[in-house]
Amino acid sequence: MKKNYALVVFALFSLGMLQTSAQQVASMDDLTLETESYWNGSDSSGSFSSGPMVFKNQYSASWSGFAYSNITNNTTPGYTNQYSAFAGIGALGSAKYAIGYNFGADTIIMNKPSDMLGLYVTNSTYAALSMRDGDEYSKKFGGETGNDEDWFKLKIIGWNESQIEVGIIEFYLADYRFADNVKDYIIKDWQWVDLSSLTNTSYLTFELSSTDNGDWGMNTPAYFCLDEITIKNFTDISFDTENDATKSEYEFQIYPNPAQNYLNVTGNNPINQLSIVNLAGQLVLQYEGNQSFNQTISIENLNAGIYFIQVISNNKTELYKISKQ
Repeated sequence: MKKNYALVVFALFSLGMLQTSAQQVASMDDLTLETESYWNGSDSSGSFSSGPMVFKNQYSASWSGFAYSNITNNTTPGYTNQYSAFAGIGALGSAKYAIGYNFGADTIIMNKPSDMLGLYVTNSTYAALSMRDGDEYSKKFGGETGNDEDWFKLKIIGWNESQIEVGIIEFYLADYRFADNVKDYIIKDWQWVDLSSLTNTSYLTFELSSTDNGDWGMNTPAYFCLDEITIKNFTDISFDTENDATKSEYEFQIYPNPAQNYLNVTGNNPINQLSIVNLAGQLVLQYEGNQSFNQTISIENLNAGIYFIQVISNNKTELYKISKQ
């Protein structure tokens, strides 16, 4: 049967059937900052909140744990530029992001036990330029020949409410271990890190390690940046065209959202078909389902804007609103 996509989109708006769940992502967009500024806990509040999460902070002459910033200066090296992301902007084009200083209260607490989806991570400018060029305290990664097998790694640890570890995710912020030095890298843009193996998580802790160490510990500046920390069900925007009473049985998660190059579709039923429709009701992309409960599709050729993705599963149809950056 031919589908009338324009009619479906119109029905979603005119009948008010599109419902959005409570925010399930910490994007820092709900925090207030002056232009080119930061919050580092100097008010001694001990934390800040974004979305469903609390970011711990300690301040006593200096700070540790988490701060947040909208500073865009990604060219000035050194400690005086410790509140800047090397990407020069937040994830997905946003202005604000969180900065972790791995020296104390590096903890993010969920408002309730949650299954994680993921987060975006990048280097701080301070750490990235120190690794790229070296400074008075830290070595240039790769050494003078470029052959030193250096690395800088972030470890993300999930814990349940009984303080039992539920899993560990590791991500290399820099890696110079390749035989071909051309492949060596320092992360300079925002990268999505999958945390979906961290279930029933009450809080996250973070650890940094490096090959550059001295008598007093790690020489590499112990900074990293986070954004869009996301737990499951953050896009519970659904419409069942046949039987709304059964929609909970066929809910899917669509992430990341907003997205740039790809979308992940995850649910509890096999995926038969995926279709993406623009606001004019025109079909712009269509994928045959892989009959599994998870599928990744490319949207890199779509123009930036708002779309709907239709998921067909076991002859049931749901629509989800997505944003392409």
